[in-house]
Amino acid sequence: MWHSAWLSCLLLSSAHGFQAAASTNAPSTAIARQRAASARLSISEIADFGVDVDGDFDDDVDFDVAGDAARCFATTRAPFLAIITEPDACDNEQRMEQTITAIRTALSTGLVDLISVRLQLPTQSDGHEVSTASHKEQSMDAFKERAVSLTRQMIELVSASGNNKHCRVVVSSDWVDVGVEAKAHGIHVKEKHFERLPQIKASFTYPPLIGMSTHSIESATRSFAKYDPDYYFCGTCYLSQTHPDKSADELEGPALPGQVKRALEQVCRDRDASSSHSDHVASPVKAPFVLGIGGIDATNCHDPVAKYGADGVAIIRAVLRAESPDEVVEAMKENMSKTVGRD
Repeated sequence: MWHSAWLSCLLLSSAHGFQAAASTNAPSTAIARQRAASARLSISEIADFGVDVDGDFDDDVDFDVAGDAARCFATTRAPFLAIITEPDACDNEQRMEQTITAIRTALSTGLVDLISVRLQLPTQSDGHEVSTASHKEQSMDAFKERAVSLTRQMIELVSASGNNKHCRVVVSSDWVDVGVEAKAHGIHVKEKHFERLPQIKASFTYPPLIGMSTHSIESATRSFAKYDPDYYFCGTCYLSQTHPDKSADELEGPALPGQVKRALEQVCRDRDASSSHSDHVASPVKAPFVLGIGGIDATNCHDPVAKYGADGVAIIRAVLRAESPDEVVEAMKENMSKTVGRD
């Protein structure tokens, strides 16, 4: 597990370096940023250096240093578990309350690492978006109000959860304005929105956590080289209601997340090798986390992680539609951890 002695030493030494650098001048600040990013400091350690784990930054801490460190949504607890809201979570107040109740129960375990708010506009009974001229603007305003409210309540749940404050809340790149207004910890950028990332980052007054979706090794390595995200959702691993158009033959499969992870680690090794030939001494590059997604539940969650090397999984209905979301979360963490084999 990542709680091994050598990693503890690494985190401790990096933490001391980060604390010392954060109190000095700009060159030391740059070193601190490298150390923080490389070590993936724990949220409790970050808080010691002036970062409010609820999502804000103390005024007396260098903002760039604090921001980079706070981007780590989880640090020493692989395998990771992310929960993604159902697309209709903001259709009405009842659906919002159902979503909030399920996630509150899941968070009570202290085992949830990321919440991704992914939404789509409500539909009429015939399946078409509400778009008549007389109701479109009103409908959109009401929907965004609910979306902002839902996101803020997710953040409040995380903040109020004593054993789950490491968890982070991100919003889909379809709704960047919702994420900005709600002060989400970050944005999950869809593959089709990659080129918008500079504008998305610029929308925030603080350095946001950045996640990306990928469906291939080529897409992941290309986007990592250009944008350096914090994590990826990779799949579709299994048949999924989220992508009903994909047949079994069209699935990327449970092996892809691990393949992407290894490819990104190779990119990092190549970067490290290149930097070793320069006069500038840089900290080792850390690969982003890669989580499998698509049709994952407690019965198959171990495959992407244990068999193929992913860092964890992202789930939707397996938790949100469960009678006991907390029990499902605990079972999935246990099933993934049994055979991860990291000492």
